[in-house]
Parts: sequence; C-alpha cells; structure tokens
Amino acid sequence: AALVMEGVLPLDYEYYLGFFLEMESTTKTTMATTLGDGETEDATTVTTKLISSSSPSSYFALTSRHVSHGVLPIAIASLLSGLAGAITQKSLQNQNRHALLFTMELCIASLLLLLLSFAFQSQDGMRIRQQGFFDEWTVFTLIPILTNSAGGILVGLVIKYAGTVRKGFALIFGILISGFLQGVLMGGGGVEEKAVHGV
Repeated sequence: AALVMEGVLPLDYEYYLGFFLEMESTTKTTMATTLGDGETEDATTVTTKLISSSSPSSYFALTSRHVSHGVLPIAIASLLSGLAGAITQKSLQNQNRHALLFTMELCIASLLLLLLSFAFQSQDGMRIRQQGFFDEWTVFTLIPILTNSAGGILVGLVIKYAGTVRKGFALIFGILISGFLQGVLMGGGGVEEKAVHGV
C-alpha cells in the first residue's frame, strides 16, 4: 500500500502481468544457459543469476526518498498502531477495565497533546489564537464531532469484546465500503483509480 501511494507501483493488472511473464521467460532462459553438460545448481545460485540478469528498474522505480518519506513512516505507523491495539486489548480484557472510562482517558490524553502542539507554533494553533477556537463553526461541525465520539466508544467496546484483529478487519472493510459508496454517490457509478491509491 505504501509503494502504491508513493507512485512506485501502479494499480494496473497488465503491468504486473507483463512483469511476471518477463520474469518467467527470464527464469527459463537463465536455467537453460546456466545449466549445461549435466551441471546442477541450487535454487539460491539460480535466483541470484536471475536477479542480476533481469532489469526490475523498468518496473519498480524505488528511490531512497520513497523509503524515507513513504514506506518507512507507514511501516512505523503500522507497527505503532498494532502495538497500541495490543496494549489496549490487554488493558481492557486482562485487567477488566471499563471501555467507556478507557475511551475518556484516551480523549484526555489526545486533548493534552493537541494543547501541547500550540506551544510549538503550529499553523492550526496560530490560527486558533488569532481568530478564536469557534471561528467558522456551523451546525454541521457537530456532525464529525458526534460521529467521532460515537466511533471512539464503539472502538473501545469492539476491542474489549471482539479483539484488535477483528477490529482491524472491520476497519478495512468499512474503508472499502465507504470508498465504493462515495464513488457511487459522488462519482456517478464507479471509483476512479486515483481515488483508490490516494493520489
């Protein structure tokens, strides 16, 4: 997913079909040219020759910036998310914590971090100090506030009674359903390729 979002790997069936067909033909060619006169080689040697003889750069243009600014941050974020989920599940299930109280504690911690960000001259903090906290608020602003509040309560209950893994699957399918519904309702019948990989 990180490579797709960074534009290294496209969402194109023919692209990968061509890559694997070329790899298959290169494998057969390499096997035929390296093994002769009854010689035998192990799989590691053949794979090394295959990689050196192929040209994956024509398919995968991965640079150091893609790794440092795309793949690595997403991998770290995924690791921290999984760790946080495991710790949350252990706290809720093994220590028999109350799910609603635990959700309130997380909200207080998030609020403190947001207030702390104001001290580091963030753009949002500067705008709030200049124009006020409720600037450009409308009645519709309450919709994401209420949905996020209900979502936080539901996430706590799901982790307590179903576990982090099931919560992760539910989140993935929820994102897929939301994407397809958005494409149907707003895009006129389908989801564009750019909308799928976030470009």
